[in-house]
Amino acid sequence: AHDAVNATLEVVDLSDPKQPKSTLLEFKQAHGLTGLLARGDSIFTSHYEPTNDGRARFYLDRIDVSDPGSPKRTKVNIPGSLLDVDPASGKLLNVGYQRHRERFQRDVDCYEAHGSLARFEYDSDGLSESGFCVWVSHTISLVSLAGEVKLESSLQLEDGAVPQNTAMGDGVFFAQLTDPYRYHGNDLELSVFSGFAAGQLQRADVPVAVTDDYQYIQQVQAHGNHAALITGESALAIDASSPGEPRVTQRQNLHAYPSSVTLDDSEMFVSLGYDGMLAFPLEAK
Repeated sequence: AHDAVNATLEVVDLSDPKQPKSTLLEFKQAHGLTGLLARGDSIFTSHYEPTNDGRARFYLDRIDVSDPGSPKRTKVNIPGSLLDVDPASGKLLNVGYQRHRERFQRDVDCYEAHGSLARFEYDSDGLSESGFCVWVSHTISLVSLAGEVKLESSLQLEDGAVPQNTAMGDGVFFAQLTDPYRYHGNDLELSVFSGFAAGQLQRADVPVAVTDDYQYIQQVQAHGNHAALITGESALAIDASSPGEPRVTQRQNLHAYPSSVTLDDSEMFVSLGYDGMLAFPLEAK
């Protein structure tokens, strides 16, 4: 069973700061609303609506705020939920989902085969270790909105891979896809997606090995064809000017825990909270 979800989006017109005008847009029967993305005069989000056969139908929600006093929302059926929007082409990067259920003799075999995000359903007798392994596989899709909605290209992700810590650059999209439960000794990777203009998704991975006790990517930011990322104790810069061969161009161990990172054409800036800020060139000297 699905409970109805009714959400609202408030758009505030500040053209007259002394008399701001607020407009509420309603999202009825909307489940799984994604984060807001601003692209020019448009705001994008997506949601899904359950169908009678137990599946879900996904929709893109585009809010035109060119006239902030009178925002307009359009809704269109798309394959999967919205991940990001390529500013140059206007094409969508979406995530598709496929649920799987397979019998396994032990729960540990389920997790080893399909990652830590899998779920194991033990047999109802309560006496054996056997049961069913349930997991969701993910697909990254490139979708064009020119005229009719068109699925141009898609890439199937490996089991346990989930898009997280993402950032859109100029013609390149950076994403951590590795298992979120990472421990010392397991190298991290950052994936770079490209091929938006040509309508053919390409993916390349770059190792971002760090010496942190617990390895995880805390934040990724993009500018042009570069990305900056922070982990628990490190900061790195990635050059994706050749998207098929991304490379680490800067790697710094930090003396304090980072809280955020940003970058411009030549430098990355790492906030250390109360411990100040550090700046590093994107290309190590």
